[in-house]
Amino acid sequence: MGADTNPGVYPGNTSLPKEVREKILSTFRHALNLFHERKIDDCVIGCDFILKMDPRFSPARQLLDKARNPAADIDVGELELLVATTPTPQQKVNAAEP
Repeated sequence: MGADTNPGVYPGNTSLPKEVREKILSTFRHALNLFHERKIDDCVIGCDFILKMDPRFSPARQLLDKARNPAADIDVGELELLVATTPTPQQKVNAAEP
């Protein structure tokens, strides 16, 4: 069950407005941090929030499964790679500056 790790490809409903997709990615980054801090309840809340905005965002579903079942066969490293290869709006601005 691997995440889509193609750089810059949004792994959810691409018809959502850009601002919504960026909010989802930002929230997902935060949920990953909460997972690593062992704040599992907060991580679950974040994933639920993401899935309400975009039910197709599979990385949140995978992280939610992993948070609820630590033995789940889900590679959190792949999920981290997804957000590492998807630039934030600020990173895009910084990259565009001469």
